[in-house]
Amino acid sequence: MAAADAAIRAIDGELTSLSAGEDTARAAVAGDVAARLCDAYRHRKTRLGEEQAQRQQARLTESVEVQMRFAAMRAERIALVRLRGANRINDVTLNKLIREIDLSEAALSTRAGKRRL
Repeated sequence: MAAADAAIRAIDGELTSLSAGEDTARAAVAGDVAARLCDAYRHRKTRLGEEQAQRQQARLTESVEVQMRFAAMRAERIALVRLRGANRINDVTLNKLIREIDLSEAALSTRAGKRRL
């Protein structure tokens, strides 16, 4: 956005120089061109600002989702251990289900870690 601001200032400066001259036709054209170019740069700034806001929202959404998924996996583990304690599932089933949760957690940790880089 700083680059767009610099471009707009340069265009305004050039317009001032061209408007100070004797050639009124050139000054009129310069005014039209400057307005068009400045509008394009302002549009670019707006678009970049919107894209930045969308990226920030996506990062926030992903962060909250990761946090909730980890909480859900912790709850699953606790529930499975309780089921085993109540003899509702056996050790083999417990270990298999815990392993699946571990793999999901590892994948989520890897994905979340890559996003931070």
